[in-house]
Amino acid sequence: MKKKLFIVIAALALVAVLCGTLAACNDTVTDDMFRGGLLIAIDTDGNIGAVNSKGETVIPFSYSMILPFCGEYSYASYDRGDSYGLFLIDKEGNRAEGPEAMLDANGDEPSYTEGYMALRDKKTELWGIMDMNAAKWSVSPVYDKAAIYGNIAVTEMGGVTAVVKCDGTAVASGDDAVAGEDYILLFDSEAEQMKSSVKVISAADGSISAEVADIDIVGAYGGSEAPGYTVRSVDEGGVETTTTRFAGSDYAVTSTGDTGEWVEQVWNNLVLTAGENAEGEAVYTIRDIHGNSVLEGVTGAAYVVQTISRADGIDEKIVYAETLDGSGETVAHYIDAVTATEIVLPADTAFGDIELFRDSETEALYGFAQGRVYSLVTDDGSGAHSSSTEVLVENADILEVQGISAGRYLIYGDVRGVHMADLQTSEDIASAGLKGAVLYHPGYAVVINVSGQTQGNLSTRLTMYKFGESGLESMFEIDDIAGFYLL
Repeated sequence: MKKKLFIVIAALALVAVLCGTLAACNDTVTDDMFRGGLLIAIDTDGNIGAVNSKGETVIPFSYSMILPFCGEYSYASYDRGDSYGLFLIDKEGNRAEGPEAMLDANGDEPSYTEGYMALRDKKTELWGIMDMNAAKWSVSPVYDKAAIYGNIAVTEMGGVTAVVKCDGTAVASGDDAVAGEDYILLFDSEAEQMKSSVKVISAADGSISAEVADIDIVGAYGGSEAPGYTVRSVDEGGVETTTTRFAGSDYAVTSTGDTGEWVEQVWNNLVLTAGENAEGEAVYTIRDIHGNSVLEGVTGAAYVVQTISRADGIDEKIVYAETLDGSGETVAHYIDAVTATEIVLPADTAFGDIELFRDSETEALYGFAQGRVYSLVTDDGSGAHSSSTEVLVENADILEVQGISAGRYLIYGDVRGVHMADLQTSEDIASAGLKGAVLYHPGYAVVINVSGQTQGNLSTRLTMYKFGESGLESMFEIDDIAGFYLL
């Protein structure tokens, strides 16, 4: 799991104070800002607490960390050291009875789904699954590693990989696994042989939808909605056949000898295949994992140019590929590997000048460029994606974007091109003319206004809005809040 941090910075001088470690999250939990009815916030002194939808302080601002409420309880810490000691709290901030956990500042982080969290036990220093409604282990902390994908946990101990439901119900065990959003592939092998079987397991309910045995598995691909694997076979004449399949898809990439296609790369839901035409020339094609053509005539130049970090550890890729036009000139293409859609860039904008972020609910892709917020790839609700360069916000000078969880938050302000890294002194802040910042989250907008020039006399006024039937509706105002942890 990757560390995720997103803070609406109103008080720029507090950067060093506010940066910390956050829990990885799983998008099974609702994307509403008020998870469990609470919004974890940071005050201008760098302390962490929580407010409700009325702006009322529910959990006092006295913690250095609070993990998300995916049930009736969460974990919190006062410790800012290298190893966080975590204890249970309820939704009023009261310390609760239950096992203590730990979180390494530079190590693996807890993942979670509704009602459960994968955590490292402080006593044993091993991993298990905590029932966050009952405040007890549903899967005992006896594993070297545990992570939640969808509603299913993948555990590792002593070279054995086990797939279990979060309530502790065993699903299957094997030697290795690759996980995606919708499926987990569990591999098993017999002694002294190559991996020889694979189970396709639903990440939603743990059901096994397919099982293939007595096969020679020579490759596996994770990090997508549907992970895949490659099987090799050799006939009596010594001719080799390779076939790559993806979980939940009927698409197969097959080559026999020198004919057919084989997989060169897999990025999220994109597959780069290679083959030969009648003249023996290499032919490259980019398809989605269901076999639909995305880009034909690729010259062979195809690679990742940008990665959007995600809270569940499945990083999203933007792929660059080249084709040739009728006159032999190179044409550049940028493809969103999640939606398998080519990105149409704003006019006169180079890819290196645009920052990309995603709304995890709709998979819509947004970009910052030339002082504007653009909608680049959209979803009409039916799962069909299209590209556009609709301008959503004019004159949106970027204040700062850091560690955006799942790429779904857009932030802009009126700092006029000044980056937070350049603001080291009160004089820098004053010359930047900082006035405020705006955060967009699906369904919400947050405005933070700032006064004061140094850490000692900074003051903030935060206004929370919700998008209702009549447009933006004010929810509450609260003072001396520097930002939020959005998980």
